[in-house]
Amino acid sequence: MGFDLTEKAVRRAGLDYWKHVELKEHASFEQFLLNEEPKSIFYFTSNTEKSVFEASFDKGCYLIFGKESCGLPKEILDNENSYKLPNESEHIRSLNLASAATAIGYECYRQITKRCQVEFGTKHT
Repeated sequence: MGFDLTEKAVRRAGLDYWKHVELKEHASFEQFLLNEEPKSIFYFTSNTEKSVFEASFDKGCYLIFGKESCGLPKEILDNENSYKLPNESEHIRSLNLASAATAIGYECYRQITKRCQVEFGTKHT
């Protein structure tokens, strides 16, 4: 979805852990849906009213972010599973993509690990 994954780009980004990442590339979004058969998908955009804190994430869910320049396509924005990261300033449209993805990713992680602790009575680290 618009990311340069060449060896040079990855090295320049300082991703020394890249060899430990299980990467899957898909030719299109439709191909992703066919290959992965996701049971739940969450879409993130600044063009919705629902906050990420209203979402209920589950293990195995997928988080979809659009490009910083143009966001997600219209057909995805109409989806009932579109959320935003709340922003209290009228002067700032949104956080940059990396910051938003990090914050949302950790909210997802927090919910899933909290649920695991409650359901299984164990700590997840």
